[in-house]
Amino acid sequence: MKTPEYREGPEATRNFEEGMKALFSVPKDEVVKAEKKKGKR
Repeated sequence: MKTPEYREGPEATRNFEEGMKALFSVPKDEVVKAEKKKGKR
């Protein structure tokens, strides 16, 4: 089993900010469409 790598300091902040930007840049229509598709399975 691979041990998790923990990032600290500026690198962790940068990773977090990039992740949040990517998360919030997705249009709501895309999220709704994906949820509907998942519900049909």
